[in-house]
Amino acid sequence: MNRRDQVLSSGEYKIIKKILRREFPYIKDVVPSSVLDDYKSVTFLDIILDTPTFEKALGVQMSNVVKNVYKDDIEKGTFSTSYIPSAYRREDKEVLIDFEDEVSETLKRIMRSSVVPDEMKIRPRADISNYVFN
Repeated sequence: MNRRDQVLSSGEYKIIKKILRREFPYIKDVVPSSVLDDYKSVTFLDIILDTPTFEKALGVQMSNVVKNVYKDDIEKGTFSTSYIPSAYRREDKEVLIDFEDEVSETLKRIMRSSVVPDEMKIRPRADISNYVFN
């Protein structure tokens, strides 16, 4: 079984996906990152966002520069970033940092939970690689 399949079949991955989608309704999906095999010390996951719902819920707006430069990627749903505030207006920075922190803390809380047996845990630990705007 390859690493991607191991992550997808992991009980902890399924819990992470379910809880993140429940706590953040604008998260459409959580998927193993395309760089998964490039790193042995961490299991990277990508978060797929429903962009209109995300922006409305947080009251943020993508910067015009990003909209223009990455127009094709945004339209295809393939635009991604590892640091959301870099794609948005300066005045939105704090709320976006808070969002990233909340996602990160939720992920850490799930991985620290004793409810998930060791044999169901993702090894090595999981972390967020990118946020994909869809």
